[in-house]
Amino acid sequence: MKTEDARFLQYTSYLDEQFKLAYQLTNVLKTEESNVKYTELSGIVEKQNALLERKSSALRELLDSEGISYNQLEDGSINYKVEM
Repeated sequence: MKTEDARFLQYTSYLDEQFKLAYQLTNVLKTEESNVKYTELSGIVEKQNALLERKSSALRELLDSEGISYNQLEDGSINYKVEM
């Protein structure tokens, strides 16, 4: 879902990067040379870990800006409840 709403720009950027990594991963998995595959996969895992932190940060900022209370658990997941 595309949006130009400034509140979602960080999260949209995260999703774009996530899709780029998925495409990169599929290309790496097609590579037959194991040394290249291992090196590329290691880089993808590092990028994925950094993206996960960006995702959490973007979600926390969005929840804060909207006044939605949340809890971040030890495993990094975020629980929130929206009252309607």
